[in-house]
Amino acid sequence: MEECVDIANKLGAEIRKTIVVCNRQKTDFYLVILPAFKRFDSKLFSQMMRCSRVSFAAPEDMEAVIGLTPGEASVMGILNDKAGKVQVVIDKEVADAEWFGCNPGTNEAHLRFKTKQLLNNFLPALKHRPEVVAL
Repeated sequence: MEECVDIANKLGAEIRKTIVVCNRQKTDFYLVILPAFKRFDSKLFSQMMRCSRVSFAAPEDMEAVIGLTPGEASVMGILNDKAGKVQVVIDKEVADAEWFGCNPGTNEAHLRFKTKQLLNNFLPALKHRPEVVAL
């Protein structure tokens, strides 16, 4: 995420940290979006989401559900989740921000758009209802 600081400054929007986690059975997948330097606490996440303990999804599982690998993870991967297997979870701090910065699925480019567009237009159009929580 340190590499994204210069990009964020040029875009005028923090590049968000995006991780993919799943349960041990690999039946429940979550795309979690956090502020760039916020630490992910899997125990707290599991408690808040009322789910079994989660861990980082394996690269092959990420590729299967969102078409991206670690380091490429982005909310844009939801475009590849045609089966609706992935629950989008957004930290409240991110949801409350005016701007949202992310990569389009590759770290060679970055995007900036209004967070409200993500929440009210983009995700609903893809049949994904994001869960906003204070992680």
